[in-house]
Amino acid sequence: MVKIKVVELDDYPKGAVNFIFMKDNSVYYYNEELIWNWCGWGSDKITPNKRFLNKDSLHQINFNKIHTFLEAQSLDKNMKNHRNELQHLSFAFENDTVKNLDVYKFLRDIDSLGYHSYTIRKIAPFEINALSKKK
Repeated sequence: MVKIKVVELDDYPKGAVNFIFMKDNSVYYYNEELIWNWCGWGSDKITPNKRFLNKDSLHQINFNKIHTFLEAQSLDKNMKNHRNELQHLSFAFENDTVKNLDVYKFLRDIDSLGYHSYTIRKIAPFEINALSKKK
């Protein structure tokens, strides 16, 4: 049996807009510039930079306003990639998303706006750190 090296990428993947859903139903978001220069060759030697998020980069948004916000963002040329597709989004959750059926309806609504690339993930340590300083 071959042992596969684990690369710690708990801070990844990321989106052009990253949403964080908290247990208390509060939602935050922040923007990031996406860099797509990983070709896949020699990825076992790549050590990703530790990500840092400043508390001032976090913006609170009402869950019911996310659709309208992303609809407006979809018209911004900076939200399009080199193939003129809408940029990748990231949705981080503090709690278990499998048990939350509203998430599936929410994602269908996001998909209807043309955002077909997104990640659902657990909240990352650097996000927890920034949120703790925000509160």
